[in-house]
Amino acid sequence: MNKIQCVILSLLVTLRVCSAATQEPLAAFTSLRVLDFAMPFCESSVRLEVAGDHFVEIENNLPGRAEYNSLIRLYQKKNWFDFSEALAVFRQQFESSPLIEAVEFLDLQSKIERNSEKSDSALKKIEGKFRDLLVLYPRSSLGPVLHASLANYYLKTGAYAKALALYRSAREDYPFHSTSCVQLFGEGEANFLLGNFDEASLTFNSVMQKCQSNRLQIAAKIRLVDIERENNQDLPKAEKSYEKIRSDNPTLVSRFHPELLYNLGEMKYRNRNFPNSTFYFNDFARSVSELHICQPQLQKRLADLSRHAKKKNAEVIGHYLSVFEKYPKSDIGRFSRAHALLLDLSSVTEGEAKRRVEIVESEIQAIREKNLKNYASIEEGLALLERKDESGLEVLKPLKERQENVFRGELDSFIRQAVLKQVQEPAPHIANLSKKVKDKETLEPLEKVYAGWFHKTPDAEKAEQIYRSLILERFTENVKSGNIKSAIYKLERWKSSDLFQKKWVDHSVRLQIGSLIGSWWVRQPMGQNEAFAKFFIEKSEMLAVFLKPEGEPLWVQASIEINDGVGIEQGLKNIPKDRNLAKKTDRQEVIAKSVFSLILGRAFRFTKEFKQSEFYLDQVNAPELELDTKTEKIKTFNSAGKSREALELGLKVLDRKPSSNAEVILPLLREAVLDGKQWKYSSRVFKAAEKKYGNKNAIIPFLAMEGKSLLEQGRAKESQQVYVKAIKMDPAGKDISETRFNLAKCFLQMKDLESAKKEWQEVAALKDEFWSPLAVNELKLLEKP
Repeated sequence: MNKIQCVILSLLVTLRVCSAATQEPLAAFTSLRVLDFAMPFCESSVRLEVAGDHFVEIENNLPGRAEYNSLIRLYQKKNWFDFSEALAVFRQQFESSPLIEAVEFLDLQSKIERNSEKSDSALKKIEGKFRDLLVLYPRSSLGPVLHASLANYYLKTGAYAKALALYRSAREDYPFHSTSCVQLFGEGEANFLLGNFDEASLTFNSVMQKCQSNRLQIAAKIRLVDIERENNQDLPKAEKSYEKIRSDNPTLVSRFHPELLYNLGEMKYRNRNFPNSTFYFNDFARSVSELHICQPQLQKRLADLSRHAKKKNAEVIGHYLSVFEKYPKSDIGRFSRAHALLLDLSSVTEGEAKRRVEIVESEIQAIREKNLKNYASIEEGLALLERKDESGLEVLKPLKERQENVFRGELDSFIRQAVLKQVQEPAPHIANLSKKVKDKETLEPLEKVYAGWFHKTPDAEKAEQIYRSLILERFTENVKSGNIKSAIYKLERWKSSDLFQKKWVDHSVRLQIGSLIGSWWVRQPMGQNEAFAKFFIEKSEMLAVFLKPEGEPLWVQASIEINDGVGIEQGLKNIPKDRNLAKKTDRQEVIAKSVFSLILGRAFRFTKEFKQSEFYLDQVNAPELELDTKTEKIKTFNSAGKSREALELGLKVLDRKPSSNAEVILPLLREAVLDGKQWKYSSRVFKAAEKKYGNKNAIIPFLAMEGKSLLEQGRAKESQQVYVKAIKMDPAGKDISETRFNLAKCFLQMKDLESAKKEWQEVAALKDEFWSPLAVNELKLLEKP
């Protein structure tokens, strides 16, 4: 929930009071004095440490046993100084002991636990040693233990994606290890913390079915309720589920999952069931240490409860100030201090009020969490208005939407301006946000307030422009992350919204959208995007608004993907006759022209108009498309029978950037050598392939090419050696018939008739539809006198 949504939830509760309030704006605002907003639920991660169960003293009579057990004891005591010294001695004295493997894993485990300051350099060393140990001891029973430890470290430090990858890898690589259930749960936990609730739900259900651990079973049940709560926002149902889990497992919940107690307290609080809320919050406080991550919000809630218990104002203020004293650097501590200083602002002197406001503003400035900063600002504004101080309007944060028309005139305009400022804040940062950011946090706020606050007002155009900016930011983010369909749906959302006006889709916007889609599309493997091409065509009517005429080549690209020759030709007819897709020279124009030219170069190759193809490929000037363009030009040269030009260009690309597009370019060069009979280029292509593939089976087609080339140049002995190598690498390969047939040709040139005959007999026996009959024919020719 974003800060605008939270403000609305808080303020709408009190708007009902406003309907009976005076029509004077300031009086209406003073009716909104008390804000009682929802606090976030407590979501600290589940404890998934496994090292303590595996790094234990041993009784086996192995060299260094006593020293190893001593290391274990030092590790358990976290006596890292003595541990390091003892470790060095062990390595020196027992380097050949079977225990050295466990010692190396123990050392890595200690490094993970010692990296409490979350040093990036230390973490890189840990990750490097982790990889080295897995290579050195690939079958070690401690491998999955360290997988779990490092993944758990990632969870604790917020690197959820890395944790997910590691847990998943461990679960797949060590399915029968004793840590498998922890790895499975960890995968679900990482997905949960990433907001991938569907994947997390499937995993937690698997834990329920496969794992015997009562603790993990309960943890999975709790997480499934957490997911249900987040997905459906059905808090009463979640509340009942939490209560049942607690009543069935009170001891385990208090010991391992106390967050459930906090969440029950929060739910009761939101339902204004303050006595039960107090009970659960106190139960949570008894179950956790002062260092628990949710302690600040717990103490804030206990202070809130003192207010609802109608304690004296001075006592309530004291509770809020106590939260600040305990957690002065936390956002909640800072908010509580601001709240305390504002509670009786209307009753203090002018000088005292000024002093307090300065302190409050410094605390608000230091608050990092946007929702909380917003609440504090609202309280400041309302408290100032309560003092009849109109400067409160300058700090009052906006309402997201109005349910009743209680604000009019100047105040109505102020709120609109504040809303615009609020919804505009995320726009510059969207590209850097994680996938957890949803449209409801970036687009819905403005969509929902538009009809009530902006439609047919002087601020309507400004709201529409901000929405355009938000849509384009979200669209760009989706394309760059590969979520191309989601990007298209953003345009559809815009088109169907009240904020859409055709005038906002100008030339620059069409180029921006078209070049982004095109840049993504031309980099995808050909023939693997048929589904998206059909989707694109299906959305043609809507997309035409955002793409035509500048983006006309995208329909050509769609026709290429579905192999629609008629569609390609029709699309090419719609391209401007002067072939100038973009006339300016700014960056956006260059990218768009390059993308569209690349598409058209590809299209004209499909229609066998190779000069046209080369013309458009020569128009591509964007450096990021250089490799794709040259690869496409090689294909055009091949199709046009310009094998030598294809080879010269391809070899030049590989010489400059050997690994770039090599897997695509090398087969094209092989085709150019064979189809164009360009035998003098064969050795250069073969060397490039050797550099790329080494002795992997992928080199075999290039061995066959080199063998053919040498044979055609009359170098039978060298050709024979190459073919023999190819056969040894893959005796049953798909091209083995052709390879053996040509090997026989080598023997024939070398006048080794018996060997040639033997090879052709082998080919004949393979029953290959093409090569076997040819081999039979060659055998007959050998038999003639």
